[in-house]
Amino acid sequence: TGMGSVFPPRVEGFQHSSTEVTALGNRLNSFEGLEDAPLTRSLLALIASDNALTEDCLNAVKNCRELNSLIVSNNSIESLKHELLPLRKLGKFSASNSGMQNIGNDSFSQNTDLRELRLAKNKLTGLPSGLGKNINLRVLDCSHNQIKTFAEVQVLAKLPKLTHLSLRGNPIAILDGKAYVDNIKAMCPRLRTLDGHPLDKSHPALQGDDD
Repeated sequence: TGMGSVFPPRVEGFQHSSTEVTALGNRLNSFEGLEDAPLTRSLLALIASDNALTEDCLNAVKNCRELNSLIVSNNSIESLKHELLPLRKLGKFSASNSGMQNIGNDSFSQNTDLRELRLAKNKLTGLPSGLGKNINLRVLDCSHNQIKTFAEVQVLAKLPKLTHLSLRGNPIAILDGKAYVDNIKAMCPRLRTLDGHPLDKSHPALQGDDD
């Protein structure tokens, strides 16, 4: 079967390989045809940033059981519920700058291979408690959201492998620098970088503090 048959001809702008589908900046508002595509079950990466996709479109990837990377940043995905649960091998998910306001507690509960999660520049006020099931998560970018208190990110303490975290641009990161860093370090003892900087005395949030 030729690669052009993976999606209906009217869905233009897709680039295909045997394991990857890319559609950048084509203003797509659906993944019509993906569920029945012959390569769906072997697809490893779906890159569809800069389109007009909503959360409902994510239901079309449910049969992509081998999918490792799903990149849907710069779309209109306002919430996440159960759309990603079938993707047991998902290792990277990015939905930055998509107007996201809500994430259901069980949204990532079956994605236990998840290692990188990028949700920057959204409207999130906290992290779902169910994120604690993602014990392999290493990179979490929730910068430039609306997180105000440490209570809203307590789930970080359940992520034993987390090494890179960004919360910059949130109200929580504007708090007293030392208190901010100390609280995050207490929750994430293996953390190596916070807000893009090494987590040591040189961290910008600690500058100006007396030892």
